[in-house]
Amino acid sequence: MRIQWGMTTDMTQELLRSILQYDPLTGVFVWLVDSGARKCKGNAAGTPGMERPCIYISYKRRKYLAHRLAWLYMQGVWPVDTIDHWDGNPANNRWANLRLATPSQQQENLHRPKGANPYVGVYAVKKRYAARIGNRHIGYFPTPELARAAYQAEKARVHTHLPE
Repeated sequence: MRIQWGMTTDMTQELLRSILQYDPLTGVFVWLVDSGARKCKGNAAGTPGMERPCIYISYKRRKYLAHRLAWLYMQGVWPVDTIDHWDGNPANNRWANLRLATPSQQQENLHRPKGANPYVGVYAVKKRYAARIGNRHIGYFPTPELARAAYQAEKARVHTHLPE
C-alpha cells in the first residue's frame, strides 16, 4: 500500500469531504460511506502506524496521514511543509494542535521524555548545568531550574513563531 506524503495524489477536498467527516475539536475522522470491511459508515477512520506513531487512513489502496488529511479538509489544499503537532503527540489531530512547520521549526517543539533531566536544552556538565539552543550556548548554571529559565527566555526571544 502506498503512503501519500505530499501533493501527488488524486485526493481533493471535495472527495475527502464526500467520504469522511472531520471534527476539528476532537481531531477524529468518521466514515460517511461504506468503503470496506472495517470502513463502515459512522465508524471512526484511521489506525495507528507501526513505523511512526501517527494515524493513517486508507482509501482505495492508498494510505494517508490523518494530520495531512485534516489540513486538506480545513484549508482545501495539501500542506506544502510538514505538519507539526503543538503538543508533540502525533496521534492528536485536533485542528488547534496542528501547524505548518519547517523541519527546524519542528525540532524546536520537541518534548524530552521524563527521566533524570526532564528539561529540553539543559545538560549536566560536571557539577553544574549548561543551557543551549541548537549550536548557541546560553551559559552555565548551578541548578537545572535556573538553566531551564535561561533556556526558556532565550527560546522566547529566538523562536518567535511558537505559541505563548
